[in-house]
Amino acid sequence: MTENWKPSGVGGHSNRGWGAIVRDSVTADELAAVFAADTGWLDTKRWREFSRNETFEPSEPSFESYPSTVPPKTVPVEQTRLLAAPDNAEPELLAVMNNATESISVVQVSIEGFDGPFTQAALQAARRGVEVRILLSNAWYVQDENRALAERLNRLAGDSPLEVRLAEPNGRFEKIHAKGVIVDSDQVVVGSLNWNPYSARENREIAVVLMGDAVGEYFSSVFDADWRGKNEELPTPIPVGIIAALGIAILIALVLANALEFEPKW
Repeated sequence: MTENWKPSGVGGHSNRGWGAIVRDSVTADELAAVFAADTGWLDTKRWREFSRNETFEPSEPSFESYPSTVPPKTVPVEQTRLLAAPDNAEPELLAVMNNATESISVVQVSIEGFDGPFTQAALQAARRGVEVRILLSNAWYVQDENRALAERLNRLAGDSPLEVRLAEPNGRFEKIHAKGVIVDSDQVVVGSLNWNPYSARENREIAVVLMGDAVGEYFSSVFDADWRGKNEELPTPIPVGIIAALGIAILIALVLANALEFEPKW
């Protein structure tokens, strides 16, 4: 998922976020192996030892509320692929984007660096005729840099089909926190991967590539509503409760049964 375990994230009290719970023994085994390797590494410390010489400042949690109007939905999925940073996430995501033939829709908190590999892949896609839309957060702490990047990319786009916007929540959520990519309306990348070099090359991040027309339609409809910035009731199977009220799209992937079930968590 794109969200942190706190009220603003999975609690649904602030963020627009996406997520995926994959019910598949192969994927679960792969993630368990990553977890075991990370927790068993030589430089890991128990919390009691780590916190002994640290100080922590409390922060005020978010407890806003947002409307929820669309129920969960089960849809078919053709394939699920696991991405992990700093291992295979960057080359795999670039391969997905480089193979786009029709459209790429991106939602990110912010994008660090005009010359970054993902930004350049988006520009190259637009130059070969792929419709590229990038939606960035309008939160105060990234607003200026996001607006500057949007102006630069829109200016450089020229006649190519690329457009960058800052989100207009209009009461549907407080701020963008999602990190997602929709390619050709049938491939969706959901996870914690930010478009910056630290996230892709230094952090441990997890994402999944979900393939199928129904999954693409689900997230495309959510993205389109946020792109327009309108307070509108989305048609099923788009669960606004997952992406508006909760600020997170909880996606239950029944891979073994070749199905995805969308379920809100309260």
